[in-house]
Amino acid sequence: LENMEHLADLGYDARIGAICWMQGESDTTKLKAERYYNNQRAFVSYLREDLAQYSEDGGIYFIDAGISDGPYGEPGHPTVNSAKQQFSSLSPLNIYFSTIDAGLTTLYEPEGAPDYGHYDALCELELGRMFGRYVIESYNKR
Repeated sequence: LENMEHLADLGYDARIGAICWMQGESDTTKLKAERYYNNQRAFVSYLREDLAQYSEDGGIYFIDAGISDGPYGEPGHPTVNSAKQQFSSLSPLNIYFSTIDAGLTTLYEPEGAPDYGHYDALCELELGRMFGRYVIESYNKR
């Protein structure tokens, strides 16, 4: 809110049309994964409520990337991704896409000591492109 208020103070009519979300690997324990759907529903509801005054006409899209099936996403990545998919079905403003189906990996970088919690460099770039495509699609629907 602070940044949006700052833009308004500068005379800009700034609007939020979409939020891109890539999170969930740290929620893959059994207990956290089971709570993910309800937590996400509450979070996005509060987010849209807090940002309503800056909302683009038609509302704010919530574009959500699924989490990796790599070692850091065990054991709960299926539960978390299922919760993300379920949430996306609640509104046409909710969009989910699978990073697993896109072939994004966390297994190879840095070489010799992979960071399983984050995508490999070229996969990070592809994730950004995927988000960009969904933002463009959401604006084309308006």
